[in-house]
Amino acid sequence: MYAKPLIKTIFWCFMICFLSACKSGTNNPSKTITKWSGKTMGTSYHITFIGGNEPQQARIDLLLKDINQAVSTYIPQSLVSQFNQSSKGLSISNPQSQTVESTEKMSIDYHFYKNVATAASLFTETDRYFDPSCMPLVNYWGFGYTPKKAITQVDSAKIKEILTFVGFEKLQIQSNKDSIHYLKSQPDFELDFSASAKGYAVDILLQYLMEKQVKHALVEIGGETRTIGNNPQGLAWKIGINTPDPNAQFNDFEYIVPMQNKALASSGNYRNFYEVNGQKYGHEISPINGYPSQNELLSVSIIADHCSMADAYATAAMVMGLEKAKKLVEAHDHIEGLFIIGDADGNYELIKTSNFP
Repeated sequence: MYAKPLIKTIFWCFMICFLSACKSGTNNPSKTITKWSGKTMGTSYHITFIGGNEPQQARIDLLLKDINQAVSTYIPQSLVSQFNQSSKGLSISNPQSQTVESTEKMSIDYHFYKNVATAASLFTETDRYFDPSCMPLVNYWGFGYTPKKAITQVDSAKIKEILTFVGFEKLQIQSNKDSIHYLKSQPDFELDFSASAKGYAVDILLQYLMEKQVKHALVEIGGETRTIGNNPQGLAWKIGINTPDPNAQFNDFEYIVPMQNKALASSGNYRNFYEVNGQKYGHEISPINGYPSQNELLSVSIIADHCSMADAYATAAMVMGLEKAKKLVEAHDHIEGLFIIGDADGNYELIKTSNFP
């Protein structure tokens, strides 16, 4: 859907605290601190956890590979790419006919099915502002899987045409005991889960660690983060929200969030954009009018129980603008938000929902 900056919410401030706790942690086998990192989804992942029943990084990498094979638009043979390239749609085996008790039993079909199901729910909850069928618009504006090309002359008639086959409600789903069929209402209808896939992957990796009896962990992919338990010092994990300035360093923080058993995801237009004739075009594309969002928001950070939900809500909120976004978040008890707006002088104002930590 909406191509996203590689890193939006940074956890390096945690790493400073972490280093001071390593020595005491490694003296006790039950408190062994483990750090893993690697490449995935066009960015990187970082995992830190304490103890556990022999979790394996190779399994983490395999889970990420399967998720990418399900939802990456940059892999030509992924399930979502097969769907997008088809004129009619895609059929998969029905994961509902299986009892998925653990990450060991999750198939590529399962990951695709779960991403579609999550998108369907959030499409309704966000009043259509979270819409994975925005892929054709994202490609048009030069932020998708097609060759990157800045728009020098906006074609309003073309945007209006694209909007006729954008709308998640146009996806037709038919299922039986063995199969699920995702059918296109129009050949040009396409899907893009980039606004929630990293969050979804964070949730799956954390589930794997919990299956291995890990009780204290931080999992981060491209800035989307989820935690359980405490950091190595026995305190809440600390997540830094980056200063929303394209010239800011990745360790320049506007706010530090204490996190326990929650997920946090952020979205912003301040890094992934291009400028033509003095006009900035950001990567957050509105599925309502087809244009890059133009509002006072520089970044939005959402806290939720699951990272896929935080990821999706953060994207939708950026497109909505401050007033609608704050109203949406305040209306749901299971999420909280931090909104950053700025002025021409480079000053920032932070606006929080009532229970944002």
